[in-house]
Amino acid sequence: MLGFGAEYAFSGPWSLLAEYNYHHLGDRTVRFTGATNNAGVVTPIVADFGIGQAIHVTKLGVNYRFGGVARDPSYAPVPPAQGTNWTGAYVGAQGGYGWGRQTTPDPTFAFAADVPRHDVSGWLAGGTVGVNAQAGRFVFGVEGEILATDIKGNFASTLAVPGGPVVTTTLSNKINWLGLATARAGFTVGDKLLVYGKGGVAIAEQSYNVAATLNAPPTSVALSGKAVSTGVVIGAGGEYAIAPNWSVKAEYNYVKMFAQGVEYTGVATGGAFAGGTLAGFSRVEQDLHLAKFGVNYHFNPQPVVVARY
Repeated sequence: MLGFGAEYAFSGPWSLLAEYNYHHLGDRTVRFTGATNNAGVVTPIVADFGIGQAIHVTKLGVNYRFGGVARDPSYAPVPPAQGTNWTGAYVGAQGGYGWGRQTTPDPTFAFAADVPRHDVSGWLAGGTVGVNAQAGRFVFGVEGEILATDIKGNFASTLAVPGGPVVTTTLSNKINWLGLATARAGFTVGDKLLVYGKGGVAIAEQSYNVAATLNAPPTSVALSGKAVSTGVVIGAGGEYAIAPNWSVKAEYNYVKMFAQGVEYTGVATGGAFAGGTLAGFSRVEQDLHLAKFGVNYHFNPQPVVVARY
């Protein structure tokens, strides 16, 4: 389980919290038992299936601290922090470019001469919401992003089966949207620059297509599917205060999407499957690199602090 959150003390011993958790329960082979009934003949069956599960949880809560919250006079004063005050909530907009590679180790149609691997690339744009807390020159925060993308790619392969048909297979995919939930930690450089690293969870909805044609007998198959995949993200960036409430940023992210099962459905034209409805299943893996540029609006003005204790 991996999670991030923020808690706000609003009155004496009371505080409010908002939290996101990602639970990955792994993969496990489960044995199913049962029976088939064919014209009154009952036959026992046993089958093993691999099952994987991941859960995303968002929580809102309130906490009460017994004995209240008191400032301990023995606490050492925080060292003076010169420069911009980054504490507070913010919203922003950003855009950029993404590129990477997709692998389909077990395609629905095993007609490809090689394991299907192809490059993906395209633009991305969306919004950001987050909150920071600063202590001295160190800044910690949590951030959520939702991005629309045109990151896509395709793989094509032609395979001549000895003594059989020539098969052409095309696989393609497109990331429709990408969400990131991350924690940030960094430090200030000079009066206005914040340098930070980040890490967290990535979620993406993707569309997939599989097309195959055979020359003898003339047959074409078209399948499509859609799935929401989950992964992890790490990154680094810099943010620069340009006005009391405004900042600009540049950031790099690496995203590793875990293997995701995709169900395909479609139809066949010609050949033995003509007019039939087809279904298939495959697992997809993906690596992405994101370069992003954006602007943030901070709800708390960011005056230059001469000294803070």
